[in-house]
Amino acid sequence: MTSKVVTVKLWEEFGEPTITTLADGAVTSAMLRESAWTEGNGIRRFNTKQLIAISRAVRQELWEDDQHPFVPSLDLDAIVNVLK
Repeated sequence: MTSKVVTVKLWEEFGEPTITTLADGAVTSAMLRESAWTEGNGIRRFNTKQLIAISRAVRQELWEDDQHPFVPSLDLDAIVNVLK
């Protein structure tokens, strides 16, 4: 199943609260990243030359830790198994 199929099903099942929940997830993700930047003193730790775009694959390699996950990052296709 694709994420689009899943979001359509969520919309059909729950309607308007689907948007609220997806938006809340985006806000929560942004809050976690901002908090990490603040707690890690990112503004003083990195210079502008170090702040570069990196590929999704590199980000995943840096952030994913299967042995010690903080919160598993699951797309809508995979989360159904966790929610059961």
